[in-house]
Amino acid sequence: MGSFDGAAAVSLPATTDLSAPRSRWIPVPRTVDWTVLTLWLGALVTAHPQQILRIKGLVRTPAGPVILHAARGAIGVPTRRRDADVTDDDCGLLVLVRDLDPDAVAESWNVHRRALSADP
Repeated sequence: MGSFDGAAAVSLPATTDLSAPRSRWIPVPRTVDWTVLTLWLGALVTAHPQQILRIKGLVRTPAGPVILHAARGAIGVPTRRRDADVTDDDCGLLVLVRDLDPDAVAESWNVHRRALSADP
């Protein structure tokens, strides 16, 4: 596992548009390093408990497909999906946020993933 360079971190400032929740699909087509994913998800949800309205998704892990969900500062117990037949299009995270830029959340995942894993 690589080392994390704090200078490469993505800032997640509050947006000025407070009117409505916004969403973003973050594709995660490859098998993820479970430690890398949970470190990012835990840090994100802890740092922005009121802004992260919901995260739901399906990701491939070395143990098989896993369903994830988080909301309002809490991360649910991951559920292993018994049906291992998932496509790249099935895998990803749907992020619903308020007072955060959903594109910046997606970029934070990409920076974190590249910094801490072997993924390019």
